[in-house]
Amino acid sequence: MKLYLILLNFFFIFYLIQLPNSFKHQFTVNELPNTINELPTPSKPVNDYVGILSNKEILQLNNKLIQIKKNFYVEILVVIINNINNDNPNFIATNLGQKWKIGQKGKDNGIIILLIPNDKKISIQIGYGLEPYLTDAICKRIINNIIPFLKKKNYYLTLNKIINAIINIINNNNKLNNNNNNNYYYLLIIFIIYLIYLFGPSEILNILFFTNIFKNDDDNDFENFGGGGNFGGGGAGGSW
Repeated sequence: MKLYLILLNFFFIFYLIQLPNSFKHQFTVNELPNTINELPTPSKPVNDYVGILSNKEILQLNNKLIQIKKNFYVEILVVIINNINNDNPNFIATNLGQKWKIGQKGKDNGIIILLIPNDKKISIQIGYGLEPYLTDAICKRIINNIIPFLKKKNYYLTLNKIINAIINIINNNNKLNNNNNNNYYYLLIIFIIYLIYLFGPSEILNILFFTNIFKNDDDNDFENFGGGGNFGGGGAGGSW
């Protein structure tokens, strides 16, 4: 009887070895149909590859995120996919941000919000430049606060609340920095008045309006998203 079981196990192992690779292989996230390598390069901030958002909701979120980039110089990209085959959502979100270079080069001011409804997982990952403001603990707190809305499948409200929370944090930090730098602004105003006194108002106006130092090259909607930002600044993930 023991010899029979040994032979049976031997033939079973031999059979597995002879199976075609397509049957034996455990697919990884990079090889699934709807994953990192096969996702098209984003053309808008909100990328719903599942179809859980209405056209109106996508339009509203897109307009909001484009305006946020103009006002706060932060690039937030939303990605919604079906599943990640039990892979780590934080790893996937970070790789998406790095692959598409979300954020400006040198500033690393990109954010990826990855939503996976079928797996009931979510992740917020940030570029290095935002690490001082959006720590892992803060990102985790944001996610914990929106879990009740995810359980109700209210995905638009979920994304809207995440975006609002992120911008409130960044805006509060900007206000703090602005208050600390008020003295520098006063000195700058005094310096400009002194220049006007030396060179005259017309010469100063020519300098200001015929140079591009104040020109914002990012005011063309989504075209310049993904300017070379680096990811790995941290973030958090969760499930519901």
